[in-house]
Amino acid sequence: TAGNIRKYRVTLADMETLPEQFEAWQRYVGLADGTIYRRRRTLARFGAVHDLAIARPVDIESWLGQFKQATTRRQYLGDLRAFYGWALDHDHLTVDPAARVRAPKQPLGKPSPIDPDVLKAAIDAAPEPERTMLILAGFAGLRCVEISRLRLEDVSHKSGTLRVLGKGDRTRDVTMHPLVAAALPAGTGPAVTFRGKPITPRTVSDRLARYLHGQGIDATGHKARHSYGTGLYEACHNLVTVAGQLGHANIATTRGYVAASDEDARAAIA
Repeated sequence: TAGNIRKYRVTLADMETLPEQFEAWQRYVGLADGTIYRRRRTLARFGAVHDLAIARPVDIESWLGQFKQATTRRQYLGDLRAFYGWALDHDHLTVDPAARVRAPKQPLGKPSPIDPDVLKAAIDAAPEPERTMLILAGFAGLRCVEISRLRLEDVSHKSGTLRVLGKGDRTRDVTMHPLVAAALPAGTGPAVTFRGKPITPRTVSDRLARYLHGQGIDATGHKARHSYGTGLYEACHNLVTVAGQLGHANIATTRGYVAASDEDARAAIA
């Protein structure tokens, strides 16, 4: 109704163009392309069933309720909060309906590392570029997007580190395992290519999953990252160190990547 629109809208801006303005602002502040693309899709999906100008908290809760995974609901709610928070700050709206929606509880992730011997055997048998991608995931803890972004200029054999461009365009230095150092020659250009061309995060994910499943291994590139986190924790028993190497801002996230061993349990009880 007109009354509802007056309640939520304080400018004459066309709400159909507001998501485009929001996207332009995100690019201005330097957010990652992946984040911008995901938020664009979230707004399009939500806007297809609810008017962005007059959406109520109950509308957001009802829409989110259709998704089974709590992590999915949390992510979509985060996208809507970012949009409505921006619209409120820039005087496009007077009410932020997403601010009153309670975030779903985040279930603690269960570590699912690949057995170290199985991982090494898979690496030994892998062709390129799967071999290098699997080494970067399993022995440097890189995400698929980070593997696709890595350049040979980011490799320092002198210091034994990788400069990794992670989520939110944040960088971190990862100490290189000998396998990683051997897989990455000195040079320039993308560290991993396919048919001489750079690869996308989706390509990294799909090729690793296809290769591992073809080897009879029920795993993904992300599970190889869990293997790195578990192996590193077993070596240092320091979650802060593991979080830093994995690029986690929250140690609670890191706990979901680290599988406790039977030896650790026996040592703690003894």
